[in-house]
Amino acid sequence: MILQKELSEETLENARAWFESLGYSTDISYGTMYLELDRCSIELSQSEIENRAEQYKLPSDNIRFYYIQKAIYEPTEEKVVLKKLTDTWDGYDDLVFVENDGNDIIFYEGFVKSCWDSLFLKDEYKGLSKDDAVNKMIEERFTRISNDLGLKIHDYIFDGKILKIIFKQNHT
Repeated sequence: MILQKELSEETLENARAWFESLGYSTDISYGTMYLELDRCSIELSQSEIENRAEQYKLPSDNIRFYYIQKAIYEPTEEKVVLKKLTDTWDGYDDLVFVENDGNDIIFYEGFVKSCWDSLFLKDEYKGLSKDDAVNKMIEERFTRISNDLGLKIHDYIFDGKILKIIFKQNHT
């Protein structure tokens, strides 16, 4: 027997705020949330709404999720300009660029001093080297994002400034 419970207004509002931060327009009716992004519309179940309302508490993970998800639906012809990943003045928004070549999603993120300062303020990253911190991010945060998007981390490279992650799409 499955028991259904009413979603609280707080849960619905948290989910709405989260999805709108990712660029979706939302509509809630009778405890169901409908989302629309770039002419694609989906309906979420109660459990999906609750799960989304309670994950990605870190804004940086919301940003990563958004860019990766957007790339899934929008193959790109543009190629990354590595210099723009570490240029806080004229670089990419959020120092992130994502390519979709039709087979792979290739995520790039630049790390500048302010990124490291913010990361190392978090208790779970204090005392770690940059390489260890990136490995922890891949294992915990990026793995969760990739699972949520139906992707698999194929490989990643970190050169001390730029993180490149290659995700394989599950075409099943």
